[in-house]
Amino acid sequence: MGDDRHNFTGVPIAQARGNHRRVNDIIVRLASEHGVLVDLHRHFLGGDASWFTCTIEPSLRGASEVRRCFWRELVKRLPAGAEAAP
Repeated sequence: MGDDRHNFTGVPIAQARGNHRRVNDIIVRLASEHGVLVDLHRHFLGGDASWFTCTIEPSLRGASEVRRCFWRELVKRLPAGAEAAP
């Protein structure tokens, strides 16, 4: 959720953020080469604590938010005239 008080890694926060940024940069590059980016990181930064059961494990609500993010991208790629099931 972007709150540094929840640093569970044992790694200094500046180093952890740098490593996280590097991994995300690789994901962005690969997504542009092989598909589409679904930015769960950005989405979850705008969420709330109910989306997690503990530090990084999603709750049922969090899992639904992951589904919502992927669903939005899948629906955009439906063939013309196709309908998405609810």
